[in-house]
Amino acid sequence: MRIDNVGLNFDIEPLRSAFGFKGGFLSELWQPIAKVENQSNVAVGVGVQSVLWSDSEIFRNAGQCAGNLYMMLGCEYGLKLLKGSDFKSPAEALLAIEDDVYAYLKKVTGYENLRKTFALNSLVALDNALWQLYAKENGTEDILKLVDDETRKNLSSQYEKIYNIPLIGYGTSIKEIKRLISEGYFLLKIKIGSDPDKDGSPDKML
Repeated sequence: MRIDNVGLNFDIEPLRSAFGFKGGFLSELWQPIAKVENQSNVAVGVGVQSVLWSDSEIFRNAGQCAGNLYMMLGCEYGLKLLKGSDFKSPAEALLAIEDDVYAYLKKVTGYENLRKTFALNSLVALDNALWQLYAKENGTEDILKLVDDETRKNLSSQYEKIYNIPLIGYGTSIKEIKRLISEGYFLLKIKIGSDPDKDGSPDKML
């Protein structure tokens, strides 16, 4: 899988209301759009960045905008590392660059103890683009035909139904929660831990 050229763009999607978890609040989502191409095919991959989820310390100290910019720089750096390279599979390509991207982001952010999830989250759109290119080159969108035997075995389970679990952040009103329950949602994922008075009180967090 040859990669001759790469590109990166992004879109910022404002949220209808601030979403709170891990002691912070998001007001927007940055969505990177990565492109990889060779002489035969062009592929585009998308992702959604989550700085607060990936490393709440970066979010707290750098802020939402700077944190997202750092993460976007990780994607850009990863794409630059791939340009002009040749790999057998997307998995091999990601393994080849993830440590370099992690080291780069530790320098960019100034955080030696940066969580590796921050670097991995920065590579989601790039990873998606690689799989799109790999699918085109192999003439199939069937993921089970694209992965190795071990991965195929782990993906063999098939489910007839999936369930939608609403995510309840700090700012979700009781009215909204009641509305969700009245619509038939019987399982909610509730974010706790806001620690409003910074005194570690479990009752206040709940």
